[in-house]
Amino acid sequence: MPKRVFNARVGYASAQVDFVCAQAGYLSAQGNFVCAQAGYLSAQVDFVCAQVGFLSAQGNFVCAQAGFLSAQVNFICAQTVTLSAQVVASSAQGEILSAQAGNINAQVDLVCAQADRYLPKPNPIRPR
Repeated sequence: MPKRVFNARVGYASAQVDFVCAQAGYLSAQGNFVCAQAGYLSAQVDFVCAQVGFLSAQGNFVCAQAGFLSAQVNFICAQTVTLSAQVVASSAQGEILSAQAGNINAQVDLVCAQADRYLPKPNPIRPR
């Protein structure tokens, strides 16, 4: 085989090897790109999950605030009921005192009536 043909065949084989290596490099680059995209998507998913966690925490905080406000309202309502009961009790005490005063007046009237009945009447003064 002439040297020129041999060199041509060696060059052709070398070019084929270079082409295969280039294709392998291209496929490797594509694989790296796919992995990079997968990493980017994974990072996006992590970000969305973090946002969901943050929103969930905010929701829990709002619920806790609502529970606190509800407890305050219940406390105020309990105080109102207590004050209302105290007003009713004071009113009842006033009625009891009024009834006692009426009873005392009735006793005084009774004593006065008995005194009028049993005490001697004064003699009227006769003109001369």
